[in-house]
Amino acid sequence: MKQDDMEETVLDMVKKLRAYADAVHGPTHARIAALETHMRKLEDKMEENHKQLREEIKEGFLQISAVQVKGSGTTRKHPPEREGKGIPRAKLWSFPCDCGESKRRWDG
Repeated sequence: MKQDDMEETVLDMVKKLRAYADAVHGPTHARIAALETHMRKLEDKMEENHKQLREEIKEGFLQISAVQVKGSGTTRKHPPEREGKGIPRAKLWSFPCDCGESKRRWDG
Protein backbone atom coordinates (compact mmCIF):
# COMPACT_ATOMS: atom_id res chain seq x y z
CA MET A 1 0.00 0.00 0.00
CA LYS A 2 1.28 3.37 -0.95
CA GLN A 3 0.84 6.40 1.34
CA ASP A 4 0.14 9.83 0.00
CA ASP A 5 2.45 12.64 0.99
CA MET A 6 -0.53 14.53 2.46
CA GLU A 7 -1.55 11.76 4.81
CA GLU A 8 -0.29 11.96 8.38
CA THR A 9 1.11 8.95 10.08
CA VAL A 10 0.12 7.91 13.57
CA LEU A 11 3.55 8.98 14.83
CA ASP A 12 3.04 12.48 13.43
CA MET A 13 -0.32 12.71 15.21
CA VAL A 14 1.25 11.52 18.47
CA LYS A 15 3.98 14.16 18.20
CA LYS A 16 1.41 16.90 17.63
CA LEU A 17 -0.73 15.73 20.56
CA ARG A 18 2.30 15.65 22.87
CA ALA A 19 3.31 19.14 21.80
CA TYR A 20 -0.23 20.34 22.47
CA ALA A 21 -0.30 18.66 25.89
CA ASP A 22 3.03 20.26 26.81
CA ALA A 23 1.79 23.66 25.67
CA VAL A 24 -1.39 23.36 27.74
CA HIS A 25 -0.03 21.64 30.84
CA GLY A 26 3.15 23.70 31.23
CA PRO A 27 1.47 27.02 32.11
CA THR A 28 -1.22 25.24 34.10
CA HIS A 29 1.35 23.50 36.28
CA ALA A 30 3.22 26.79 36.72
CA ARG A 31 0.03 28.49 37.91
CA ILE A 32 -0.73 25.63 40.28
CA ALA A 33 2.78 25.83 41.74
CA ALA A 34 2.42 29.61 42.19
CA LEU A 35 -0.91 29.13 43.96
CA GLU A 36 0.58 26.50 46.25
CA THR A 37 3.40 28.88 47.19
CA HIS A 38 0.93 31.70 47.84
CA MET A 39 -1.25 29.43 49.98
CA ARG A 40 1.75 28.33 52.05
CA LYS A 41 2.66 31.97 52.69
CA LEU A 42 -0.91 32.74 53.75
CA GLU A 43 -0.98 29.70 56.01
CA ASP A 44 2.29 30.77 57.67
CA LYS A 45 0.99 34.30 58.16
CA MET A 46 -2.25 33.00 59.70
CA GLU A 47 -0.34 30.72 62.05
CA GLU A 48 1.87 33.64 63.10
CA ASN A 49 -1.21 35.81 63.75
CA HIS A 50 -2.79 33.04 65.84
CA LYS A 51 0.35 32.72 67.96
CA GLN A 52 0.49 36.47 68.47
CA LEU A 53 -3.21 36.57 69.41
CA ARG A 54 -2.76 33.72 71.89
CA GLU A 55 0.15 35.57 73.50
CA GLU A 56 -1.86 38.80 73.74
CA ILE A 57 -4.81 36.97 75.30
CA LYS A 58 -2.50 35.22 77.76
CA GLU A 59 -0.83 38.52 78.72
CA GLY A 60 -4.21 40.21 79.11
CA PHE A 61 -5.46 37.37 81.29
CA LEU A 62 -2.38 37.56 83.48
CA GLN A 63 -2.79 41.32 83.85
CA ILE A 64 -6.44 40.94 84.80
CA SER A 65 -5.69 38.22 87.35
CA ALA A 66 -2.89 40.34 88.85
CA VAL A 67 -5.24 43.23 89.59
CA GLN A 68 -6.84 43.01 93.01
CA VAL A 69 -10.28 44.46 93.36
CA LYS A 70 -10.72 46.10 96.74
CA GLY A 71 -14.11 47.03 98.15
CA SER A 72 -14.69 50.19 100.16
CA GLY A 73 -16.05 48.25 103.13
CA THR A 74 -18.91 50.71 103.57
CA THR A 75 -22.47 50.23 102.49
CA ARG A 76 -24.77 52.94 101.29
CA LYS A 77 -27.34 54.20 103.72
CA HIS A 78 -29.49 55.62 100.94
CA PRO A 79 -30.19 54.17 97.52
CA PRO A 80 -28.69 56.06 94.59
CA GLU A 81 -30.62 59.10 93.37
CA ARG A 82 -32.97 58.51 90.46
CA GLU A 83 -33.75 60.97 87.73
CA GLY A 84 -37.53 61.05 88.19
CA LYS A 85 -37.42 60.51 91.96
CA GLY A 86 -39.71 57.53 91.53
CA ILE A 87 -43.52 57.35 91.38
CA PRO A 88 -45.56 59.86 93.43
CA ARG A 89 -47.19 58.42 96.57
CA ALA A 90 -50.71 59.32 95.39
CA LYS A 91 -50.26 57.24 92.24
CA LEU A 92 -48.93 54.33 94.26
CA TRP A 93 -51.94 54.50 96.58
CA SER A 94 -54.45 54.51 93.71
CA PHE A 95 -52.73 51.68 91.82
CA PRO A 96 -54.17 48.80 93.94
CA CYS A 97 -57.66 50.23 93.47
CA ASP A 98 -57.14 50.40 89.71
CA CYS A 99 -56.19 46.73 89.74
CA GLY A 100 -59.29 45.74 91.72
CA GLU A 101 -57.71 45.47 95.20
CA SER A 102 -59.50 46.61 98.31
CA LYS A 103 -57.70 49.48 100.03
CA ARG A 104 -59.25 48.54 103.37
CA ARG A 105 -56.74 45.73 103.76
CA TRP A 106 -53.91 48.17 103.10
CA ASP A 107 -55.17 50.99 105.28
CA GLY A 108 -54.77 49.02 108.47
